[in-house]
Parts: sequence; structure tokens; C-alpha cells
Amino acid sequence: MMTEDQMMALPPIMAASGNHETTIRDLFPERFTYEGTEPEFAAPLVLLGFFNRSGSTLLGEYLKGLRGFSGFAEHLNHSVVRNVSEKQGIESFPDYFRAAQTRYSPNPKHIHGFKASWDQLLMLKRARIDQMYQGMKMVHIVRGDVVGQAISLVIANQTLQWTSRQTPQVETAPVFNAARIGRAVQACLEEEVRMRMVTELLEVPYLRVTYEGLDKNPATVIARIGRFLGRNLSTWTPSAPRLERQANELNAEWRERYMALARDELLASDGVGTDPLLAALSDSGAQGLSETPE
Repeated sequence: MMTEDQMMALPPIMAASGNHETTIRDLFPERFTYEGTEPEFAAPLVLLGFFNRSGSTLLGEYLKGLRGFSGFAEHLNHSVVRNVSEKQGIESFPDYFRAAQTRYSPNPKHIHGFKASWDQLLMLKRARIDQMYQGMKMVHIVRGDVVGQAISLVIANQTLQWTSRQTPQVETAPVFNAARIGRAVQACLEEEVRMRMVTELLEVPYLRVTYEGLDKNPATVIARIGRFLGRNLSTWTPSAPRLERQANELNAEWRERYMALARDELLASDGVGTDPLLAALSDSGAQGLSETPE
């Protein structure tokens, strides 16, 4: 039996989770886990780690266009798993990956990748899906401009237009809300931390790339990914992406308004105090970690 000091080892930020695993377990109640003892595929399971508006769709377009690569879409979402399984008569979660590898990857060393959030990565490990492959690797794309990412996320949530190939589903113009943008900033930061925490705890080889780097020099980013995956992609040159940049004057206007409001709050004296998390780490409960012990 675990003692109190052994319980709750995970930080509070890891308490939240998605509903993909729960739904997929219900879909395959007795056939969720891979029971084999040897890998079935000659390639690693490559995941494209992402959060909304991080640039993962653009990177996925580049990756699936490479020779010997395919996939890199959101095919781990429970709705997609259910729909594909029902259409193809798939009866187990491992069979879902066998079907994808057979359909899209005739070459044994072909890489058919999947976009994955941190909880979908955890789902795959719990189901032992990585044991079907020659290991698992995570390419995680993030945005350095987290405020820009948050603003883009808030606008997309209101317009329901997630890529330039879609048309807005709402006729009314998006409404600026600083608090909503602030919550989106926190969500973006927390999701990046969760992915780093899960990959480190589960010892999944990890490569971090940024949207800004991909936008500025895609060939350099793809070459880095190639080295990470053991593939020579140094001669790849990008074609014009099918996706168009969605940020426009509205994004710039919202950014200016949000930054001014957030800056004023940050500099206000009424927000000064002891960080409760740091205080909780102190033996006395009254001092932060920055205090010098006597």
C-alpha cells in the first residue's frame, strides 16, 4: 500500500485528460490492447504532437508529401476511429493500425504517422500500440508566439473556420474578449508542458520544432526531422503549401488590444503576493523557494 508521500506524484497540471481513450475503450471493450510480444511493422510509430493553431496542419502536409511517408492527420480522434472502424469492419484497436499500415504503407519501412495530443500519446502507450512498431517517436510542433496562437484559437472557435480551405460557419464577426484570450494562452502553455512531461515520463524520443522555424525555413526543419527519424531528407525542397495564412488585420488588432490590457494588469501593484504553489513547497508554508535558508 502506498504511503501518503508516495501518492499524487503527478503535478496537478496532469490531472486533466481527454475523452478519446474512454470512448475507444468502449468501442473495443475487450480488444483495446495489443497482446503481441514482437513488433509487426518495420518502421517506428511517428507521432506529430500538437495543440490547436500550432502549425501542425502545415507540417503534416509537408510530411505526408514526402516519399515513404503518409498520414499525419487527426486519425486518433475517437470519432474518426469509430467511423473508419465501422466502415472497414475493424474489430480491435490494434487492427485499426494494421489496416492503416496495409492500406497506406505497402513498403515495410514506410512511415504512416498520426497527429497526437498528449493524452492520445498516453492512450497509445496504455494500449501497447507502440509495441507493434519499431519503437515510437514524437515530433512536437509548438508556436513561439503563444499570444498569436491563443488569438487564432479564440477566433477559430467563434468562426468555426480551422483552416484556409474551410469557410466560416458563423456569419457574425468574432468578438474580442481579453479574458478568453488569457485562458487560451494558459491552455496553450499547459498543453506544451503536458506533452513534455508525458514524453519524458514514458521515455519517448522527442523532437521539438516551432511553427516560426517551419514558416521561415521549412527545408531546414524537415532535414532535422529526417535526422531524428533516421531518414535522409536533406535534399527535400518545399512546394507551395496548399494552406494559406489565416492571420490578418483582425489578429493584429486583437493582439495590440490584448497586450496593452495584459501589460497594465501585469504592472498593477494589487497583483503582488506570494505564489501559492511556491508557498506550498515550503516547509513552513509561508516562504517561497527563493528565500535563503539561515
